Amino acid sequence: MVKAFGWVSCVLFLGCLSRLAATATGPAQPPRPEGCDFEILTTAPPSGFIEIGTIDVVVEGDDGTSNLATFKKHIAPQVCHLGGDAALALASGGSYHYLKATVLKRSEGATPVGAATSAADDKHGCEYDTQCKGDRVCIGGSCQEPAPTAPTPSSPAP
Repeated sequence: MVKAFGWVSCVLFLGCLSRLAATATGPAQPPRPEGCDFEILTTAPPSGFIEIGTIDVVVEGDDGTSNLATFKKHIAPQVCHLGGDAALALASGGSYHYLKATVLKRSEGATPVGAATSAADDKHGCEYDTQCKGDRVCIGGSCQEPAPTAPTPSSPAP
C-alpha cells in the first residue's frame, strides 16, 4: 500500500524537489507523533530491529538528498507515520543520492545502535565491524586491519 502523504508533506513542509512513496512492508505499527526523533543509519544494525516499511525517493534535480541530514528531514514524516524508530538510508551507486530508506522498528528490549557502541567502548573493545574506523574490522574484540586478499591468478590468453 503506497502512501500519498509523502509528496504532499514534501511540498508543504520542505519545498523539496523529490517525490516520496512510503510502503508498509512489515507488521503495522501505531504512528509516532509528528516530528518524532529516530536514528538514521547507513549500515544495517547488528540485530534488535524489524523492517516495517520502505521509502522510495524519486529525485528531480539537486534536492539535497546527497546529504544525510537533509535526507533525514525529507523522510521524517513518513518514518514517524509508519511508527519507525530508525531508518536505514541506501544511496544509489552512480549519483550519490540517498534514494531509498528501510524503516525499522526496535524490537522489545533492544538498545539503540549508539548505545551498543558505547557499551563496546566501556569494555575497551569492539563487537561489530561498524565500530571500527576506515576499512578495519572487529576481530576478537579489537579493531584490526583486514587480512590481505590473495590476488586472483590470471588465465593465459587463448
